Amino acid sequence: MSPNVATASVPSAEDGFVSSEPRTDGPAWKAAEAEGHDMTIVASLLRMPLAERFRTHRAALATVNILRGAKLEHV
Repeated sequence: MSPNVATASVPSAEDGFVSSEPRTDGPAWKAAEAEGHDMTIVASLLRMPLAERFRTHRAALATVNILRGAKLEHV
């Protein structure tokens, strides 16, 4: 059985998962910037605690699923 993302437990700071400053000096980061990607958004997301990133992802996924369902109803 595949894990259910909506009900999976979210790691917390107590579990040893803490946010840190993202590395912005690596070659992949610099290449993405050179290609014109807005890395400030990525950096701000990486600064979020892991549990908050999970919550944000779950909310976005729920929104996508609602929109997919609405689209199927109108096809």
